[in-house]
Amino acid sequence: MFSMVVFAGVSMVIMLAARVPTIANSINEFFGLPQTAKQGKPDRTTHLIFLLFCYSSPLMFAMWVGILHSINVRLKHFSAAKSGQDEPDSPFV
Repeated sequence: MFSMVVFAGVSMVIMLAARVPTIANSINEFFGLPQTAKQGKPDRTTHLIFLLFCYSSPLMFAMWVGILHSINVRLKHFSAAKSGQDEPDSPFV
């Protein structure tokens, strides 16, 4: 849950910074991209990226928790096999 809050906070700050035309032009200039912030035409690309990130953050959080859980389970099995303990009879342990 904490990482999802951090990801959402960072993405919000990036989205707010990207809305400022001067910052957006500076970022594009740093990466060698053409300047997209024009005076008369609003650019919705950063807004769409922000929305996609917000919609996909629960999926990224679930993947992160799943990876940590599988690593934890494998480490427990490895340490149990190394110490010579037998597996418990109950599957709920």
